[in-house]
Amino acid sequence: MKHIQEVAIECADAKMMAQFWGTVLECPWGYQPDLGGAVDTGDMFLFFQDTPEGDLSAGNRLHLDVVADDMEAAAARAEELGATRTGERFDDPEGGGYITMRDPESNAFCFVAEPNGSWTKLLHGILSQ
Repeated sequence: MKHIQEVAIECADAKMMAQFWGTVLECPWGYQPDLGGAVDTGDMFLFFQDTPEGDLSAGNRLHLDVVADDMEAAAARAEELGATRTGERFDDPEGGGYITMRDPESNAFCFVAEPNGSWTKLLHGILSQ
């Protein structure tokens, strides 16, 4: 089963955005300079990533991260449905990682594998800062 882990939002000031949305939603929030800001909404995270100003106008500033037991199979299925791979992929030594895709209207999204919950733990770690 797949579920949306987070909504990732590219922004110029991740700390300010995490604080703003955490306060607006009355949810725990945190920030780590080398990672970004996170808000725990209870059902999923909002993740704010610092993005160079020039990149902010180049395209989408928001994408979904979808957890998949088998991100390669999920990506292949999405391709059958009209998605395309961007070529960006990360595989960590522990079996986690992501594949960046574009939906049929070119909106970015990622399939994420986290067999040991490493990214979710990292997001919780940002909240404890």
